[in-house]
Amino acid sequence: MFFNKLKYNLMILLLLISTQSYALICSDYGDFKEYGGHYYSTTVKKLTFKDAKLLAENSGGYLAIPNSSSENAFIAGLIKDGEYSWIGIHDPSLTANYCYSTSNCSRDDSRFKTVKNTALSYKNWAEYQPDNLVMEYDVMDGKEQVTPLGEHWVAMAYSGKWADFGNHKTSYNNPIKYYAVFEFDTMPDCYTPPTNFQEDQIAGTKCSTKIYNKDINQAVDTGQLYDCQQDQYGTDYCPSQMAPCAQEWDYTDGTSQQVDTTLNTNPNCNGTMVNGVCYEQVGNATKVTNLSCRNISVPCMPGAGSCCHIDFSCNNNQATVKYYDCCPSQGSLKRTVTVSDPNNFLNGVTYQQYGSAKIVCNKSGACSVYFQSYYCNGGLIGSPYLTNSFSLNTSTEYKCNDNQFVGSQAYQGADPTKCYNGYEPSCNKGSLNTSTNKCELDYTYYNYLCNNDKNEYGLNYVPQNTGGDCNGVNLLPDGSCNSSTPPTNNCKREKYTCKEAPDRKCAYVNNEYQCSPYPCFGGDDIETTDTQVGLNDADNNGWDNSGNCLGQIYIFNGQDNRCRSKDILFGLVGGGCCDKDKVFLGLVACKEEEKKLAKLNDQERCHYVGEYCSKKLNLGFTKICVQWKKSHCCFNSKLARIINEQGRPQLAKGWGSAESPECKGFTPEEFQKLDFSKIDMSEFFGEIQQNFNVNFMQNQQNFIQNRITNNMNNISGN
Repeated sequence: MFFNKLKYNLMILLLLISTQSYALICSDYGDFKEYGGHYYSTTVKKLTFKDAKLLAENSGGYLAIPNSSSENAFIAGLIKDGEYSWIGIHDPSLTANYCYSTSNCSRDDSRFKTVKNTALSYKNWAEYQPDNLVMEYDVMDGKEQVTPLGEHWVAMAYSGKWADFGNHKTSYNNPIKYYAVFEFDTMPDCYTPPTNFQEDQIAGTKCSTKIYNKDINQAVDTGQLYDCQQDQYGTDYCPSQMAPCAQEWDYTDGTSQQVDTTLNTNPNCNGTMVNGVCYEQVGNATKVTNLSCRNISVPCMPGAGSCCHIDFSCNNNQATVKYYDCCPSQGSLKRTVTVSDPNNFLNGVTYQQYGSAKIVCNKSGACSVYFQSYYCNGGLIGSPYLTNSFSLNTSTEYKCNDNQFVGSQAYQGADPTKCYNGYEPSCNKGSLNTSTNKCELDYTYYNYLCNNDKNEYGLNYVPQNTGGDCNGVNLLPDGSCNSSTPPTNNCKREKYTCKEAPDRKCAYVNNEYQCSPYPCFGGDDIETTDTQVGLNDADNNGWDNSGNCLGQIYIFNGQDNRCRSKDILFGLVGGGCCDKDKVFLGLVACKEEEKKLAKLNDQERCHYVGEYCSKKLNLGFTKICVQWKKSHCCFNSKLARIINEQGRPQLAKGWGSAESPECKGFTPEEFQKLDFSKIDMSEFFGEIQQNFNVNFMQNQQNFIQNRITNNMNNISGN
């Protein structure tokens, strides 16, 4: 029952399909490649030469024709390893110069032409080819067991070498089927050209007047795109609409550093400090000339000789005077006088027993000897008289009149002509250190510091009150200059805030900090939120290489196609690459797949699914959508699109979402459930009435009839 209804539905569509120009079913082919301005692909399943040739022609192409060694090598690169593929060379006349396995063979290739009915311009036959071989059981009892007899179709090996092939009775591959290589003179719909389009690549950093701090400027279409610049500190900034930043401050308490120190000051001394004593000059000392002892022997009188003389001997400055005379004998010691201070000679010193006999000196050291003559019995003779003279040494010194004052004894280097008053001086601060002659005061002070914490502008905290040394003035009760705790918010750090975007760093431009309302961004800031194109698509995987149905097939299958409708970074607005008219006129720079979609939309072969955000700009504090895409499900024909649009609601089968379209066609089970009486074909019939071609329609009808019949037989197992 199922297969009958399915076949009935397919037959209903047969007439409809035959009335439209046949389009490529992309799932029938592998990847399309371009070479020399032509386009090539291979079939995904093996076909007979006849079917392959017909499929190629109905697809708008032909079996590939190698016209040069380079093209031949390119085609060989499309063939699977270990396989053969049909190419566009055959023997249309089915020439009968057969080679039997038991006879010599002719290698004449003049019988071959291209599928365009032209002579071969290039050949690359394998060894012993072509041979037009007829195998042992291809003819039995004079009857041909295969049709046509011989080998009239050319296939290329993956090595690039050619050979002719045909049907053979005993071959497992009968009728013979190979993959086929197709060639198209113009770009087929299934071809997706490689693209070097790099619209998403951002070199360096950019900014756009379309993108404000946290939003998009709806007042402009795309805005102006600028290259961001850097200031002398390496800060990126947008050069558009720069404005001064607000100056602000950060505050913190900071820390303190203790310093223990000693204040050294001079004591209250108006003189010279020596060992803790202040010697203050109070006046001039009196100059005094002193006599000093001298070792000398002086005659009592001229001519007395050794009979009568006076000897002076010195011990330090003490003088010993010895008097010698002639009584009772010559040179008798009569008297010894000790003079402790030679200055006593200024007043006269008696050296005889008689008080009138003296030695008298003046301050200059000039001395006179007054001698008193006498008899040996002791009687005096006359009066003392000056009998001789000599000199003593002299020295000068200064003396102070007041005993409390001192002179040169005060300290080494003191002026001997001055008198000094020595006393212990007082200190205004601290106490006197006699070893240093300084007043010393021990105390503590605190320096107020800020942590080394530079901000993004390279600016650091600066203390407003630095604390420090008070030089011992106004000390606190604890003996310190200031508190160990710094003032509140003592550290101050300058900063700048962008008025338009407080999170944005200001740049130093034209000798001031400025910022722009437009953020800078780079390629790493672009986040792709796009999804994989065709993720939900599915090709027919129901056919094996021999055309047998083993898995799932899809009827009126579609493919996911997408285009950028807007990209504010690259100037796409007003529909962007989704506006087919702009694409055709070259008004927008689009990718090749977007150009292909524009062509499909122009042919009304696509169903619009929805629009979504495909790229976002990450500004750190927010994300802004900068690129939008529109999704479409596109089909091989306008008819396929119409049946999908009106048939899916019958099955409650949706289109997925814009980010994840569901474009797969109908499974056979779904297809047999469709009620075609509810499908409006007026859009389709209105078009075909203008393009009616009876001969072409008949050809398509025959081709599709055969294809449906074969597929239905495969499905049913008949």
